[in-house]
Amino acid sequence: MGHPIYTRLTMKYLITPIFIGFSLVSFSQVGIGTDNPKATLDVNGTVRVTQLPVSTSNQISLTGSSSNKSLNRTNMGAGLVVYDNTLETATVSRTIGNLDLGSQPLTAGNVTALDLQINPGSVNSNATFIRLHTYSTNVNIAGIADGVDGRHITLFFSESVNASILENDPSALPQNRILTAATSQLSIGGLGFVDLVYDVTGGDDNLGRWVVIKFRG
Repeated sequence: MGHPIYTRLTMKYLITPIFIGFSLVSFSQVGIGTDNPKATLDVNGTVRVTQLPVSTSNQISLTGSSSNKSLNRTNMGAGLVVYDNTLETATVSRTIGNLDLGSQPLTAGNVTALDLQINPGSVNSNATFIRLHTYSTNVNIAGIADGVDGRHITLFFSESVNASILENDPSALPQNRILTAATSQLSIGGLGFVDLVYDVTGGDDNLGRWVVIKFRG
């Protein structure tokens, strides 16, 4: 049995390097293939990951390399969707959208920011054909919100009353306005439609516009 004082001294000098080691592991940067790491883990080479647990498509996330070579979450644009564990371009038609036009707020009698619910994750995000319903009076559409460059939509007016698409109307924000190629407006009768695409640099101010490419009155 060792001397008590010697035993305490031995344990003291044995424990001290262990804590120093933990400190270095916790707060140092680690480099693999590099002597000058720039991140907590800096790998100069390839990385292999196996057995990545993914049970649903909602758990899939993308990573991409930033300007400083760091891996970061990458947001998908409106033209990409994850479907059945596969990354695909947004489909031309997988669903028919529906929208209660009568519930849209009015500004001076106009719908100035028609919310088609086409943002990523919204109910009509994958729809290019959207049926407008439940409106009982003539409606003027001056602007459509949430335009994304190249976004194509067809609006089908399903009620018997008339609707009008206003030409570059100042009651709407510039980026929500619609270019109709008409002098003032397009008149859509019952069961008519209008086909539009968004141009992010459209308009004389280059702030973006929806552009009518086809319609039936």
